[in-house]
Amino acid sequence: MYNGELVGYTADLSHLVVAVDGLPQRVRIPLTQAFADTVAELMVGRSQHDGQGGGVMATRLLRDPRVQERAALAADREASRLSPKAIQRRLRAGDSPEAVAKAAGTSVAHILRWYQPIKAEQDQLIDIVRGAVQERASLGYSSVPIGDAVIEHLRDHGVNTETIRWTAAKPDNRDTWVVSVH
Repeated sequence: MYNGELVGYTADLSHLVVAVDGLPQRVRIPLTQAFADTVAELMVGRSQHDGQGGGVMATRLLRDPRVQERAALAADREASRLSPKAIQRRLRAGDSPEAVAKAAGTSVAHILRWYQPIKAEQDQLIDIVRGAVQERASLGYSSVPIGDAVIEHLRDHGVNTETIRWTAAKPDNRDTWVVSVH
């Protein structure tokens, strides 16, 4: 039988870290909601048995919404059919968080952890392209930014420019981003 000692938890609150006698590496135990509920019950039962108040503190900690959210995200991560890298690749390729969540078999909340920074990256790329000027052989640089030229061109062709949408995607097997107007 091994003896173990709780030495802490991971920064994202998803695992407990335990040092186990006889093992060279520390063990990470996933902090799922079921695990947290069981520990809370044990602590409450123990405090009632020996008169110590430790169970109240453990119960408060384990009922903390932040801890519960982290535990739910950890459970989602364990249940996901896609690796974090695959999730990021699909989001960069233009898949919606809902579509990626469906493919991963997990919640949209789990996918949003990766979506927000990727969305910011896409928005930044769109802003760069819209503000850039085009250079044409023998004509030199355009007098207006690409974004303004696109809007003007669409307006000239009767398109309601209030309804257009700019997107940025990095399709699989490509090293470059593709910025599109829809």
